[in-house]
Amino acid sequence: MKTYQQFQEDIDEIIKGGLTTFIKKNRNVSVGDFINPDKRKKTLDKVTKRGKNTLADTLGSLSNELKK
Repeated sequence: MKTYQQFQEDIDEIIKGGLTTFIKKNRNVSVGDFINPDKRKKTLDKVTKRGKNTLADTLGSLSNELKK
């Protein structure tokens, strides 16, 4: 049985991993992509889709951790 501290560390690592993944997936997005009206919609759609996918993966990992 894990202690509360070990459990909390595992949860923290899963969340940090999710944030790191989201940042890595969006490294090529620049401020200009948001400022340029022609690129804005496409950029927002990409970032939103990547965010939702990463969030779903992170929540799945959290769910698996809680089931242990």
